[in-house]
Amino acid sequence: MTLVSQNIRNLIAGVSQQPPILRHAEQLEEQINGFSTETGGLQKRPPTLHVGFLSSIPVGTAKPLVHWINRDKNERYAVVLTGSGIYIFDDEGREYPVQYDNSALNYISTSTPRTSLHCVSIADYTFICNNTKTVQMSGEVSADYWAGQGALVNVKSGQYGRTYQIFINNVLKAEYQTPDGGESSHVKNIDTNYIASQLISDLQSNGYTCYAYEGCIYITGNGVENSTITTRDGFNNQAMVSIQKTTQKFTNLPPNAPHNYTVRISGEPSESSDDYYVQFDANEKIWKECVRPGIQVGFVNTTMPYTLIRNANMTFTLKEALWGTRKSGDEDSNPVPSFVNAPINDVFFFRNRLGFLSGENVILSNSSDFFNFWYSSVVEVQDTDTIDLAVSDNKIALLNQAIPFGEELLLFSDTGQFSLSASGTLSPKTATIKNLTSFANNSNIKPAVAGRNIYFCTERSIYTSVKEYFTAYDNTDNKDAEDISTHVPDYIPNGVHKIVASTTENVLMLLTSGAPNKMYVYKYLFITGSKQQSAWSEWDMQGEVIGAEFFDSNLYCIIKREGHYYLEYMKFTYNTTDFDNEPYRVYLDRKARTTIIDVSAYDADNNLTTIDIAPYYNTLNKLDGVPMGLIGTDGFYREITAGATSVAITGNYTGQQFFIGQIYPFKVTLSPFMIKNVDNNGKTTTTTEGRLQIRQCWLQYFNSGYFKVIVTTPLNINSYEYRNTLYSLDSNTSSKIGDVLLKTGTFKIPIQTQNTKAVVTIVSDTPNPVAFVGAGWEGNYNRRTKAI
Repeated sequence: MTLVSQNIRNLIAGVSQQPPILRHAEQLEEQINGFSTETGGLQKRPPTLHVGFLSSIPVGTAKPLVHWINRDKNERYAVVLTGSGIYIFDDEGREYPVQYDNSALNYISTSTPRTSLHCVSIADYTFICNNTKTVQMSGEVSADYWAGQGALVNVKSGQYGRTYQIFINNVLKAEYQTPDGGESSHVKNIDTNYIASQLISDLQSNGYTCYAYEGCIYITGNGVENSTITTRDGFNNQAMVSIQKTTQKFTNLPPNAPHNYTVRISGEPSESSDDYYVQFDANEKIWKECVRPGIQVGFVNTTMPYTLIRNANMTFTLKEALWGTRKSGDEDSNPVPSFVNAPINDVFFFRNRLGFLSGENVILSNSSDFFNFWYSSVVEVQDTDTIDLAVSDNKIALLNQAIPFGEELLLFSDTGQFSLSASGTLSPKTATIKNLTSFANNSNIKPAVAGRNIYFCTERSIYTSVKEYFTAYDNTDNKDAEDISTHVPDYIPNGVHKIVASTTENVLMLLTSGAPNKMYVYKYLFITGSKQQSAWSEWDMQGEVIGAEFFDSNLYCIIKREGHYYLEYMKFTYNTTDFDNEPYRVYLDRKARTTIIDVSAYDADNNLTTIDIAPYYNTLNKLDGVPMGLIGTDGFYREITAGATSVAITGNYTGQQFFIGQIYPFKVTLSPFMIKNVDNNGKTTTTTEGRLQIRQCWLQYFNSGYFKVIVTTPLNINSYEYRNTLYSLDSNTSSKIGDVLLKTGTFKIPIQTQNTKAVVTIVSDTPNPVAFVGAGWEGNYNRRTKAI
């Protein structure tokens, strides 16, 4: 038998569900409300501070969607969409009025806001799309200028000795023969205006109404709009041309025409995609490109995403957006966007364009013109024009989420990942989509960007896996993904609806309806491109977490407690206090500070100070079953009796303040103690032969208060508690009973049983800080055989 011992260098590796022989020594069996920090060790998670009671939010059956707006450091908002209304609060809990225009409430009405509604904020505008609504074209059509529009005859050039003729329905209606040019006076007879005037005389004598426009004849009346008009000029029909609704070349158009006269330029007869339409502007004397007369040009705006606008008077308005209309081309040359007659699955902002996902297509607005999804011109595609591309895959790939990631737009379907990118300027000419990878993805969870990586989820039968998506380490742009939850496969229940990421704190938070009161926390650390920490744990918030978001190093949460909604936040800072007069950082959730105790609260005869806590109960909506705590500025701690509305404390506390909040426990269960060996490559091996009898273990703690260690054997036949108290009667200290003393040291716990039969659990159920920076064990090892 050999006496052996082993140090565990830290306890910040989080939970592992692997068999104990496969775990690292630092990994834990259980970690609740603990935070694995690389600098301070394993600590109690930060407490939440009470911000406000969100009393206006109705409590319904639908799970609200919370969208966060980080406009700047002075304006941050939580937008709560309940499926029947919108409620907006700033980061101090102040509510802002929301006005609804026309059918706005109808658009956001849904029983599933978390999965049906999607939001993106751009400055003072938040675009909200409802993926249960089908986008439709409206009954609005372009003006039918062709109805009743007459015909143009453009005398393009005057030629000597030619006969200019106009036929209507193949019947000659006007004719003029130019002289042969034998005399100088004949020059005036080949002037285009003169030729036009001679033809007009004939047409008028045949009952047609005509107008002259600088060498051009406009014929109207007498059924011309329904007639066929042709011309001959004896010059290979190049000197005069007739125009009704269509002409082949733009050069056939006269320099002047009636206002709003509209013509289709047909181009190549075999091609319809090169057709475009022009209209004469009599004010500017130019032909301008226009849309084909009499076709649909706009959307039903009530089926398109709505805008939530922050007004100058600090109110918000949800209103129907004025989406751009088709102003050029026709159904072939300027087709309707692919989201028409389909729902919009996601809305996003990428490289100064508003974007939608619909079916297998990604659609981007015109650059800097977020409300326009049409080509500006069909004659020549502009770099700023809309982009509408479909992914290419060997199976149907309905796109669910779009994530801007550097110069790329990453697109996620249920079964694959794609990227939209461009070399240089993003335009319809340069934009391309390529297939990246084929990893399964949960369509109900928006992936989250954290630094160089993207995190997304995959649901299995009961539990969720989390993947870390990154650029492969082979000097290419290839993408790959690793499952960062492989060592906790049965840890995160399905129903994840939000991934919250902070690159400041190197942490991910997962919110799931499968465990609504918990946040599943992933703490990671990269050093020189290599991951040094990958730690999972769970935080029990003792209330349903509706939404959460990081603003700098503060995590803001909306939590539903006892049927009401509250805004709370926690500070991710170390070795600090949340209030300037705390005796130490008080670990109470929903923490609030009382007003200064008035002299009337002190009973000198009995030496009692009575603290009225009813106002704080009303604010926090405390029920009898919720454990609450009270801490003084001197460190005095009292757990509040259930149902009490006041607390009497011995002593005179006049002029002091107290801190009140909800108690939450810290709990850690260590992995079974085993002999672990680490080679030069960092690989851990476990010695499984022989018998290891643990004599004792120890915990190294730093600036910690009270905690207890519970040692149990299988089936809980025996259970022993060992307490590290707040107080010290050491003669070397100046403390007295009742004073709080945070200590640093080593706490030893006797075990005296086989290593696989002892379960060691650390518990802290008081508001004091705890931090563990290391551990270890000592035992007797006996092995009957020796390997050869």
